[in-house]
Amino acid sequence: MERFDRGTHVHEPGRPVQLVKRFYRSKTIIFNVLTVVVIIATMFGFTPNQEVAEVTTGLLVALAPIVNIILRTVTNKSITL
Repeated sequence: MERFDRGTHVHEPGRPVQLVKRFYRSKTIIFNVLTVVVIIATMFGFTPNQEVAEVTTGLLVALAPIVNIILRTVTNKSITL
């Protein structure tokens, strides 16, 4: 296994070289973790008022799947723990 600046090349005999990155470098995982943090903060009242909480939750529910699809289509590396 060779380490490179932006990931790791993993080569197994008889298989193509695969570029791998650590899970914490994944934009998809970072986005999902931040989404969960915002939702939890909203649930516990860390918003100026209830109306803002409802709008925030609605936007996250509507936009999160779209952002995940976009991030998944631009992904060319697998992740590893």
